[in-house]
Amino acid sequence: WFPYPQTIYDPWLASLFHVNLGALFLRIHYAPVTLHLLNVAANLTQLYLVYRLTLKFFGEQSAWIAAWMYVLYLNRLGLVVLNLSELTFTACTLLCIWFYVQKPVFTWGLLSGLMAGFALGCRPLIVALLLVYGLVWLWTWRYKKWNNYTQLIGIVLGVLLFVVPMGMYSKSQTGQFVYSTTTGPINLLMSGFDGATGVYNDSILKNDSVYLSKKTFYEKGEYIQARAVQW
Repeated sequence: WFPYPQTIYDPWLASLFHVNLGALFLRIHYAPVTLHLLNVAANLTQLYLVYRLTLKFFGEQSAWIAAWMYVLYLNRLGLVVLNLSELTFTACTLLCIWFYVQKPVFTWGLLSGLMAGFALGCRPLIVALLLVYGLVWLWTWRYKKWNNYTQLIGIVLGVLLFVVPMGMYSKSQTGQFVYSTTTGPINLLMSGFDGATGVYNDSILKNDSVYLSKKTFYEKGEYIQARAVQW
């Protein structure tokens, strides 16, 4: 499972949930097609949820338009043959939203939070959605005088159901409580220095003696973040 002790010397840890999900299915059937089928399942899940969410809020005509727009976006077809975390992250995010818009009870909140936890295990961007949930709850509490704590508690517990075990496992393997990707600092640096082009470019670090002297991913991350702030 990921991470393992040797990963402490990697530049960063990326997409912990996505990597472990792939590892789980590869243990069932060890072949590249296994990951392709997993991506197809995630892709179809997204298509279904795009249709259902649009149907719920905007009607059947808009739902069919949204579904066909999704199908005709050809990037979605090619993405299934790559082992990237985008599909896993967005599928979990849509599932999180779908469970959230059901009845505001503890069970649906728990499922929504669990999907948010899985998405967090891929990319920390899901935190923005969780903040929106919090703002919605504050708005209903302030203006509608509706104090529904059960859904909110379910969401928090659902997130913790992933974060705590994943973090504890990571700590046992690397000595660091990590539950999400740690590529934030390098992303900040790559978008901020003078040679930034919008794509992956770590050329600024190749001749950086201080960076090269760092051994572990968290030491490298701390240094890169400091450099990103400077830029």
